Amino acid sequence: MHHRREIDGLRALAVVPVILFHAHVPYLPGGFIGVDIFFVISGFLITSLLAEDLATGRYTLAGFYERRARRILPALYLVLIASLVPAFWLMLPGQIEDFAASLSAVVIFLSNFFFLSQVNYFSPDAELQPLLHTWSLAVEEQYYLLFPPLLAVLWRKGTVWTVTVLLLLALASFVLCLWGAGENPGRNFYFTGSRAWELLAGALAALALRQRPILGNDSLAFCGLAAIAGAMVFWGSATPAPGAWMLVPVAGTILVLIYAQDGTRCAQILSHPAFVGIGLVSYSAYLWHQPLFAYARLATVAEPPAVVMTALVALTFLLAWASWALVEQPFRRRAAPVLPGRRRLFLGAALTGGLLFALGATGKATDGFRTLWLAAWPDRAAILQVVETAQTVQPPQDDGACRFNIQAVDAAVADRILACRALHGPGIAVLGDSHAIDLFGIVASRPDRPFVVGFTKPSCRPHTVDRDCPYASFTAFVTDHPQSFAVTLFEISGAYLFTGADGLPGVQTAIERLPLDSTVPDLPLARDEIAGVNDALSVLARQVPVVWVGPRVEPQVQLQWLVTRGCAKGLAIRSGTEANYVRLDSHLQTISAVPYLSQNRLFGLQFPRDLGGCDGLLWKDGDHYSALGVAEMGQRADVVAAALARIR
Repeated sequence: MHHRREIDGLRALAVVPVILFHAHVPYLPGGFIGVDIFFVISGFLITSLLAEDLATGRYTLAGFYERRARRILPALYLVLIASLVPAFWLMLPGQIEDFAASLSAVVIFLSNFFFLSQVNYFSPDAELQPLLHTWSLAVEEQYYLLFPPLLAVLWRKGTVWTVTVLLLLALASFVLCLWGAGENPGRNFYFTGSRAWELLAGALAALALRQRPILGNDSLAFCGLAAIAGAMVFWGSATPAPGAWMLVPVAGTILVLIYAQDGTRCAQILSHPAFVGIGLVSYSAYLWHQPLFAYARLATVAEPPAVVMTALVALTFLLAWASWALVEQPFRRRAAPVLPGRRRLFLGAALTGGLLFALGATGKATDGFRTLWLAAWPDRAAILQVVETAQTVQPPQDDGACRFNIQAVDAAVADRILACRALHGPGIAVLGDSHAIDLFGIVASRPDRPFVVGFTKPSCRPHTVDRDCPYASFTAFVTDHPQSFAVTLFEISGAYLFTGADGLPGVQTAIERLPLDSTVPDLPLARDEIAGVNDALSVLARQVPVVWVGPRVEPQVQLQWLVTRGCAKGLAIRSGTEANYVRLDSHLQTISAVPYLSQNRLFGLQFPRDLGGCDGLLWKDGDHYSALGVAEMGQRADVVAAALARIR
């Protein structure tokens, strides 16, 4: 297969947006789609090479995996080794433990499944994972574990068989992707089965070009580029990925691969030396950028200034060029490569990978090299204990009697509620998202409230469609048993009632990324979200008395600040945070269709006092109370009494 410089240029158009997306460059909310483009390109190129080998009789599975090992492993191992030292320097033991586990998963190309169970790709926590980006490598290598032998078998049966089976597999993967986008978008993002159709799309394009020559066509090629660019500009983290909308950039990539051929204007543009140069180092650039960004964010415990991120982007490409020239190329050159011979290469890869896997497993088994870390940072040990206590000690969610928190009402739960109703009279229901879990703990902590049931689940708001949220089953239960609860206390995070700079509700990340000494600007209210919540509560109030417990001020202060800054400086809340939430509180008080209770006023929240310090933290993260905070708020005020007073 002859080298197509325009594909190097296409690689550049894929990798740069991914890097800029992770650097939080504005106006490119869909930059993550660059990974989807890489999948299509990979499927196209690998299938072209395999088809050439199969047609000429050169194909061997061992030869294929030797090429993959020389292409993937040297630069990957270099970046993994380089990531070890800053992990110990900048992370807390719990973070090191997670990093170590991800290291082992990367080495055996299962990191997509590791992150699938750990973190949402678009969440703030994901940005602190140095090896998060390796999920895409894992997807590719899992795919290429099966694809070459399958293609070899199909090849012997002829073109019709080959294309038909691959097309059916692509359709099955696409259907799975559509189902996963609705069922569990977070897991769907990382799952190989939901991504295989993108690789297979590239494979089918390669086979189509092989079967008959297709003339270059600038109109179609530029349409492809427009589809890619449009997706990157107009798609965003709210776009199901992968999902039906991903057909646009995938189809655009295929149009470029097929029609941007030698002699076309599109190919000439993509073959510009600047694009080709970036494309050649794109793999190394992809490997380097995430560790650099993650460690910078860990070091500053906030979003680094724009000048720092700009420097890190430049450093990414500098390191990429160095590792491409000094590591990638020496292993891949035809004449006298490093570790010549298949046996030496596989042995070297196995030994290096085995050592990295063992190191990761050791870090996981020793709680992130905890003993070593405490010995290296004795001045941080006591503060770390305070932070870990806040993050790990949780209020009880079920006392075995009539104080319990659930996510749905089934027959057993219904019987339990009715038994408690017979024993104690009408109880207290707590409804909402993860903030309502805290509210349940506050109410249940009072001994004079023996019958409290929480119907809560993180990220669940009443006007959103989610079959796993508790609202439908709660509504059905109180419709059938309207006298079970004297009052329903409702609470959700106020951050989702503001609109961020991206035009979407939810501003935790935007606030958390700001340095502590910065000012939070006036945030627009998400009026559609507020109206949706208000309407849902109005309908629910026809079945049971409802009180909207207004959103608390969310400090969005990472507790790691306390470890790195020390107790002398303590924690602080950003200027402007309280003013935004006070404004939101006042607005909700005015428009609420049900009785409204301001918990900020009820609990007398004042900052920085109510952040706590090295004698105990009232918060376990940026917006949730710790067990100590739950107990403290339970002592300050009786939420139920205040709510009943509103109803009466």
